[in-house]
Amino acid sequence: MPSLQIRPVRLASGHEVPVLVSDGVQVYETSWWLVDQLLPSLRGSAPNTMAAKMRAAAHWLQWADYNKFNWATAVQSGKFMSAQTIGQVLKWMELEVDLTSERRVKRLRVAPRTAANRTGFLFQFLSWYANRLVEALPASEHKGNVLEAYREWTSVWETKVRMEFPRSAPTRPPETMGEEQRELFLRVIRPGDPGNPWRKGLQVRNYAFLMLLYEHGLRSSDVQQLRMDDLRLEKGIFTVEERIADPEETRKRRPNPKRRGHTRRALRFSPESLEAMKLWLAERAQRDKWPGGTKNPFVFLSHFARTSKALSERRPGQFFEDLKNAYPEKRRKNGLILNVGFNNNYFHPHALRHDRAVRFVLDYDAKYGWDRRGEEAMRKVFGWSLDSRQPAYYGGAAFLAIGVKAMVELTDHRTQMGLAMEAEETE
Repeated sequence: MPSLQIRPVRLASGHEVPVLVSDGVQVYETSWWLVDQLLPSLRGSAPNTMAAKMRAAAHWLQWADYNKFNWATAVQSGKFMSAQTIGQVLKWMELEVDLTSERRVKRLRVAPRTAANRTGFLFQFLSWYANRLVEALPASEHKGNVLEAYREWTSVWETKVRMEFPRSAPTRPPETMGEEQRELFLRVIRPGDPGNPWRKGLQVRNYAFLMLLYEHGLRSSDVQQLRMDDLRLEKGIFTVEERIADPEETRKRRPNPKRRGHTRRALRFSPESLEAMKLWLAERAQRDKWPGGTKNPFVFLSHFARTSKALSERRPGQFFEDLKNAYPEKRRKNGLILNVGFNNNYFHPHALRHDRAVRFVLDYDAKYGWDRRGEEAMRKVFGWSLDSRQPAYYGGAAFLAIGVKAMVELTDHRTQMGLAMEAEETE
């Protein structure tokens, strides 16, 4: 078996593109697959998404090498894949398999969503490669037959995928804070609060950073890349923009926004986030007076060594670790909460994005009733594109959360009634 690895390559445009390497040599087809997606408009997926695509391709190549299957030959001959072969490939994408040793070792199945994503990326690659091969064929009756076989393969593949990985509504509520946790969070992050876990010099900066996450449903990478010229405090708005090959970016690990291509979103400050930002900018203005301080275009700066370096990529996660350590949630063995705190399972920067979206849906539903107008309002508030499907997802997830809460309350009520009846019988 060849040794397959994923290595990053930085293009002149500033994109960091992961490529698949077999025994030290780039796999030509998979490398050009990504480059082909980048060149038309100099846009591309986030590096993490590209790496996931490369892993899907590497997983497929392991199967093809083990089963002596040549996709190029299958396409050019017009055979493509039979329904049975497609089924084998889909089953393979659900497994983690080690073929580097003489004995094949099967590991646990991956999560259904991971397998579905792998399969989607693999279909993109196989379709792209098949199109290039078919276009290279000379015009003839055979080429027409190959095109017909390609359409048939696509139809069978999509049918098999829908059966193997059916799309469904969210099966559990998104990771959000409960009312008590939310109240605790908003109280202890305020500067000057006795329960604030950070020293005085960090409280104002951390408060402004967390309020942007909480009030606007942003990713931590969006806030880390926020620059001073993105702020329009007099108008109460700010912009979130993806910048390619930014010469001002000096961080060793750059925050990677999860978006495709160059996008620019204008968002309106809430009263709370605007107040927090003004407090931080007043403190930030003192940085240029520090000995050794340097001008920096980014809004949020580090405190290390009294310099004005941009906030590191890992720092937001540490904010949440500090809060969890200061306020751990404790439960009994039966699951009852002993004290209100922050749960290790869901309390992280991205959870605030989910929490904000679910709160928006529930607040809008209480005032007007959730419908398509609510989805349009959500796209506008969050700065999402007109065809974004996120409002529909969060709408379903929010009402699922309501149902789960109602079931828990009903169960608690029945338990209390049962205990009361037992007490009466004992008396």
